[in-house]
Amino acid sequence: MSNTGRVFCLLVFIGAACGTPAAPQGPHAQAAATPVPAAPAPNTPPTPATPQSPPADALVWEDFSGVADGLLPATWSGSDEIVVGPLGRSKAMFISSGDGAGSVVIPLEGPPIGNFSLRLMVTMDKYCGKSALDISLGAVRVGFECSDIWNERAFFDDDHKELEDVDAGHGRLTTLELARVGDVFVFTVNGRREFLKRLPGFEVPASVTLGLSGGRGGPLVHRVHMRALPGEVPSAPSAWDGQPAPVGGTGAP
Repeated sequence: MSNTGRVFCLLVFIGAACGTPAAPQGPHAQAAATPVPAAPAPNTPPTPATPQSPPADALVWEDFSGVADGLLPATWSGSDEIVVGPLGRSKAMFISSGDGAGSVVIPLEGPPIGNFSLRLMVTMDKYCGKSALDISLGAVRVGFECSDIWNERAFFDDDHKELEDVDAGHGRLTTLELARVGDVFVFTVNGRREFLKRLPGFEVPASVTLGLSGGRGGPLVHRVHMRALPGEVPSAPSAWDGQPAPVGGTGAP
């Protein structure tokens, strides 16, 4: 064989070895062709990988483990910018666009709700800028916001409070809880009472609305849990069992 022939065969062999890989086949073909959104995770801790079963007393329970990527839970409705996506070995709900904001409506089904605890486990990005998460039940609106890198605030309607020594925001897992017993409402951040208000005549509406802002650096919602509470205000605060802080002290009417 001539030198020209040998070179031609060599080029044919290299081309076959380095050519375009075959398209994926089988059940992974669609996933490869349609990427799903992923949560902005560089500054956020992973959540537990093993999904938890809904507690027996849950009025609302969602850890997003059974929600398809890019969607919302089946009975929820909301802005196109807010989706569920992967976060490490777990999932979270977040804003998928770079500078977007939006809201999600969670229906409250069943008989009228009296006393309740509504708890959210969330994470704000380490550099959270002007991101916020608010919880609205009718005329009641509470939430958590970062106005800049060193400034976290809780709010209850038009009242705002700077947070100190609560180890919240900036990439840390943060628990927000709104509890109602009778006409007393308590809002806590990581188990510490930030607001206590008395609102006579309040009736729980047919839905809860969550508002998220801050784009891809905005809040990640890991879990939503709402449950009924007994009719008496407990005598001592508790950080994780869903009971509100006692009546009295700062913020009491």
